[in-house]
Amino acid sequence: MTVLYVQSTQKSSGKTAFCATLAKLLGDQSKKSIVIKVNSSHDEFDLDSDIINLLLGQKSIKLPDPDNSKDYIKELSSTIKKLESEFDVIIVEGSNNMDIKDTTTLCDNLSAKIILIHGYDKDLKINDYSDLGKNIGEKLIGVLINKLPRYQVSTAEDSIVSDFKSIGINCIGVVPENRKLVGVSIDQLKEHIGGEYLIGQDFDKGLVENIVIGGTGLDSGEVTFSRRTNQAIVIRSDRPDIQMAALKNEISCLIVTDGLKIIEYVYYEAENQNIPIIGVEKSTIEVMDILSNISEISKFDALEKLDFSKIFFPENIDLELIFEKIGI
Repeated sequence: MTVLYVQSTQKSSGKTAFCATLAKLLGDQSKKSIVIKVNSSHDEFDLDSDIINLLLGQKSIKLPDPDNSKDYIKELSSTIKKLESEFDVIIVEGSNNMDIKDTTTLCDNLSAKIILIHGYDKDLKINDYSDLGKNIGEKLIGVLINKLPRYQVSTAEDSIVSDFKSIGINCIGVVPENRKLVGVSIDQLKEHIGGEYLIGQDFDKGLVENIVIGGTGLDSGEVTFSRRTNQAIVIRSDRPDIQMAALKNEISCLIVTDGLKIIEYVYYEAENQNIPIIGVEKSTIEVMDILSNISEISKFDALEKLDFSKIFFPENIDLELIFEKIGI
């Protein structure tokens, strides 16, 4: 049995996506694994743990409460060790809220191998991590550079990869940013902009990967809206011509702004195409301003994302090295 501890250099680096994907890939190798998330704020902890359990179809593990434990790290280590006989690999998703001393003690107690996830940061100061490789030593398999802007992928070997190598940390992969992995559900989108369903609350809904404003280009609406997939189209409620053009394409949803009533034929067409319409009192400019940070609410919480990442991650990481280091 091997314990793999996955830690990140900052929050929202992609630990959950990596851990869940690795567990699925191990399953494809007929290896039994489980993902355990540790020590974060209780609301987020409970939600993220439920998401992981649902995505992977794994049982829920009751962990000690960090706020009501005399020796939390000792109790946590003991709880994890009790799972050794059940699994080939235990993947522990670390928390940025855990003290570095506690993290080190936990990894030592579990004799864990460690992978570091580094979410791209243009202000990276590599010297901030110079002690990391020295302190972890041979337990560190390497760093996975995640969410790298696509325009930097071709030069990564001579830049960020080289920076980590200069402080003794091996790079096990460079994963470019991808819209599907930061996509959001239509329900999340609705809540984020403070809208309401005008139609389609009960429709089957996929992910939203692109946000497009209707009526700003020189091309016809049908041409403009056919260029992207899984898109939410933002259109003023008094532009039925653009709304109808959008509905002739395979879009995820229609967002109508300014709070005016839309014509019945738009409702009819949306229902016929099973396309939800979200109404909002705010202006198009206000809605787009709110949506500028939509990726911040994205979570790895959909089977669609997991299915995609099982293909996408192995294309960009040294999976063979990881398996070798964890004894697979």
